Amino acid sequence: MTTATTYTVLADDSTTPVTITYTAFTTDGGTPLRTATVYGPVSSTTVYACVPAVSGGLWTFTATGTTSGALGCVLGFGGRIVARDSAYNEGALVPETVDCTGNPGR
Repeated sequence: MTTATTYTVLADDSTTPVTITYTAFTTDGGTPLRTATVYGPVSSTTVYACVPAVSGGLWTFTATGTTSGALGCVLGFGGRIVARDSAYNEGALVPETVDCTGNPGR
């Protein structure tokens, strides 16, 4: 059984769209980027590396949303937190981007 990689976004509400870009894994060892729109307050996407050869490169994970509050991300691998980031904007409605790009082997 392979270990799960989780891409988790934390947001202030359930109505503001957040665009995530993350590394996916294919059976031939590819690591294409995927983009999706998710909604908070918590959204988690789980993927599994199909072959061990993908362990060396950085796994992209960013989240972008226009918010008047907080936005955060966590890249997990098994029970480990590989990367985390957060942004907080008090009041003004502005675009925020958080970056949790990382790799559990680095």
